[in-house]
Amino acid sequence: MADIVRLIVADHERIRRLVGALEDAARYDSANLGDPRVLGPAWDRLTGFFELHAGAEEEICYIVLFGQGPDAARQRHDTIADHGDIREAVAETRLHVPGSALWWRAAAAAVRGIGDHVAGAEHRALTALSRSAAPAVRDTLARQWIAFVAARIRDTAPRQRDSCPAAVGARPELAGLSLSGAAGLAAAAKHREGGRDAMRGQTGR
Repeated sequence: MADIVRLIVADHERIRRLVGALEDAARYDSANLGDPRVLGPAWDRLTGFFELHAGAEEEICYIVLFGQGPDAARQRHDTIADHGDIREAVAETRLHVPGSALWWRAAAAAVRGIGDHVAGAEHRALTALSRSAAPAVRDTLARQWIAFVAARIRDTAPRQRDSCPAAVGARPELAGLSLSGAAGLAAAAKHREGGRDAMRGQTGR
């Protein structure tokens, strides 16, 4: 029997690994002084997978999780608004070169929002689903989730398919990485900016 709670927890683990991969890319980028080919692919994998995850949550889980009525509608609206803040930050990164100061500012905001989303879901939403949803309901939601993800992946461009659950799970080099959040990314960004400034001083540019 499928279980929506287990699917969401597995997604969260993939998100953690993808954030860890981004942090690794940031450390590598600090030595390459802003090469967008290093950060861009890691960022696309993270944000593509998060969009897939958030879309599935909104489509499949929130009616069951929050129920009906004005209070439930307000809770759904607030949660989707949090997703919207992350999407806005991600959209902002698309306006800048990966690795630039403005890119880092938007990327750090997005990663911070993603981290808050994962923590909040695990402390509240998943606990509520585990307690209130019968096994048959959780199985039905899981099957709907799988169908939604499969349909969304079929509709995406080949570049975005690297962000699908199967593709992420098949990347052994991402195993064992953890979510340290926006603070780690900001520190890596500061280190990278310092390295680039030092390089400019040496070259006179």
